[in-house]
Amino acid sequence: MSPSQPSLEQPPAAEAGATALRGFRILDLGHRRAGPYAAKLLADYGAEVIKIEPPRGDAQRRLGPFPSDVPTRKVPGEFLSLNTNRRNVTCNLKSKAGRRLFLDLVRSADALIENYRPCVLPNLGLSPAALWQTNPRLIITSITNFGQTGPSRNDPTSELGVLMSGGNRQDMGISPLRPIRYAHGTISYLAGATAAGVTLAALNQHNRSGTHIDISIQEILLGVPSRFWLLEQFQAPADQVFLPLQRGEARRAFTYYQCADGHVCISPGLGLPGLLAMLTEGEADPTPPAFQTPDELDAHVAAWAITRDRRQIVEIGQRHHVMVAPVNTIADLIDEPAYVERNFFRQVKARNTNTIATVPGPPAKLLGDSPPQYRVTTTLGGENAEIWGGLTNRTRLPALRRAGIV
Repeated sequence: MSPSQPSLEQPPAAEAGATALRGFRILDLGHRRAGPYAAKLLADYGAEVIKIEPPRGDAQRRLGPFPSDVPTRKVPGEFLSLNTNRRNVTCNLKSKAGRRLFLDLVRSADALIENYRPCVLPNLGLSPAALWQTNPRLIITSITNFGQTGPSRNDPTSELGVLMSGGNRQDMGISPLRPIRYAHGTISYLAGATAAGVTLAALNQHNRSGTHIDISIQEILLGVPSRFWLLEQFQAPADQVFLPLQRGEARRAFTYYQCADGHVCISPGLGLPGLLAMLTEGEADPTPPAFQTPDELDAHVAAWAITRDRRQIVEIGQRHHVMVAPVNTIADLIDEPAYVERNFFRQVKARNTNTIATVPGPPAKLLGDSPPQYRVTTTLGGENAEIWGGLTNRTRLPALRRAGIV
């Protein structure tokens, strides 16, 4: 890989921590989840990432959770986790002066990540062709619901809309309830991870020229191998494929039980003998009772679990090769020995505050490389003077701020 030679001095933080992507400059025009998560992954492995927000800030800043449930833009909850290890500036791309300033920064960038609708940047005069006039080697990664082309490209929708209109309705929910979406932005995070990987592949081109990476969130979902995708083509009519579980069937399939100190998930799969051995361990009579119906077995497991704690149930299940897992809270996970030993969770302190948050670390470890040093800049435009001052006369910055340009 051959990163561009940046015209601005690298920040001191870029000289510490992960080194795999050191020397690459990524511009993050993302908002909410998908774009920022893609940029976060590249930052985790050493790239210099500059987040560019409108003067009013990323909409994610206005969403919780907040410390003590008190809304504040100083420590916006999910924003804090998504925007680690990057520098932060503001720029009004709707203004001609703001676009000129932004293009000056584009000259030194290796890649740009954005997740606006396809019409937004071209309408501002920032189409791929315009950006390549400034930097012919720039990689542009665009994440949208339906891609850059096609009749639906600019249609607004929700995660559930993307999921359902892409045919992902099978086995989603419990009858007679409606299908449900994946939990809490899962689809956006999957799109961000995909975007980061493809951007990295483009950065690896030896004789790199301008590249536009078109990420369709719906096509990512369609590309996930699914037995329903083939079932509908090969075996059953479409109206027979969607067979949501009945409530009792769901209980036996997912086997989610209350125990003495919370809940556990018990998944015997094909290992019914192991499950019965687990239930009779330590009993005077190890002969398992005869169950006439699955509901009788379900009730027996529930009565057995309620008298034991999670750790005890997991240890018994492991001895009998039954798939058992505790249902952990976030507090449980932070103290989980497996994550502690692997140094997965990291603590970050929001600049100019006393708030320290524990956030997930990078999803993969580069063994032999230095671990990322986590830092976070939550102050909106916190590095305007440093970054924009390197591209224009610093004395202009107060006037640009008053005019709403930065």
